[in-house]
Amino acid sequence: MASRLKVRFLLPNGLSSENSGNVWMISRDATSYSLSQFINRVIQGRDNETGYTFRAKGKYLNSTLSDLFAVLDLSAEALLELECCIHSRIPSLGDPSPIAALKTNREGQVLFAEYSGSIGLMKNDVHLSKSSASRSPVTSICWLDENRFAVGGVGLPALLCGAKDSEWYKLPCNALSQSHLCSSLGFTGDTLAIGSPDGSISLVVLKDHIDSFSVVGSSILQGHSSTVSAVAWKDERLLSVSYDRSYSIWTKDRECSLGKLNATSPLLSLAVGRELGVAIAGDTAGTIHLFGTETTEKLSSWKAHPFSVSGVAKAPGDSFTFATSSHHGDIKIWDLRNLKTATQSVLSTGSKVLALDWGLGGLRYGDDLGVIGRLNV
Repeated sequence: MASRLKVRFLLPNGLSSENSGNVWMISRDATSYSLSQFINRVIQGRDNETGYTFRAKGKYLNSTLSDLFAVLDLSAEALLELECCIHSRIPSLGDPSPIAALKTNREGQVLFAEYSGSIGLMKNDVHLSKSSASRSPVTSICWLDENRFAVGGVGLPALLCGAKDSEWYKLPCNALSQSHLCSSLGFTGDTLAIGSPDGSISLVVLKDHIDSFSVVGSSILQGHSSTVSAVAWKDERLLSVSYDRSYSIWTKDRECSLGKLNATSPLLSLAVGRELGVAIAGDTAGTIHLFGTETTEKLSSWKAHPFSVSGVAKAPGDSFTFATSSHHGDIKIWDLRNLKTATQSVLSTGSKVLALDWGLGGLRYGDDLGVIGRLNV
């Protein structure tokens, strides 16, 4: 077992220092030091809202240098290249409010919603705007295209909006009525799925008029007995999870459930691994469930967090990797090829994580303090 290690820090693009290429010797006696304390000797001038997460040989490391010895099989002769992943924390614009939801579009623009009823836009970790959409909490959002999106809340019907010159505005739509109270949203092609607190799902077919939308068809799916907490599309199939502990698969054309499968606790979050045909759901007990997307076959489940799994996010461009967040404050990254050994605690935020999204620019989360965090993983 090595008593000393040779380490070189690999810094992200745009982040460098005169020490960044140096080889450092780390002694086993120094394992009480944190990796962040050590990296501060390498990188100077970062603000207080930035921290670091580290990865070596494909493994994410926790906060102390002892991980280098305990987790990795290393020899004293080997040179360890340690990737440095920036953890940025962006405080709220104006009065802070818990971040209920956030989504990144393909251009890297981040849409976020607050329990205060405000929605806002960010890009490159900079706030562009934030303003009130409702007196009720906004808890659900989804992009329709690069410039338009839908928002909703348990006490708020779905609204269609546009973004222009860093500001957002409401779009006219002829038939999104008060009956469309919204606990979850999902969009594909021309169809908006609106999950409801009463357990129903409205499928609304939209016609695009550039500056407005009109509803050209709608139907209601009945299958859950409580709040539809999340919906997601896979091609022409709609997947849904609910507080009633059930997971359902629907077809858009037949408008009927292909099956229903119950978990042991209320289901809160959902993501789809499109290439693998796997749905990933998290529940209030901290358990992750893997379901099929063709039939309601339960593939696997395991205890992932101490408390509720608040978010599940699929890594863009990677068929096997996804992340989960928890009300406990931790974020973990998983590999579907090896679930038992590949669990990696990436970050403990110290706050209650309420929302998670993985898109252009990295893995983002929103917490109960109104902070949006980003990891460049």
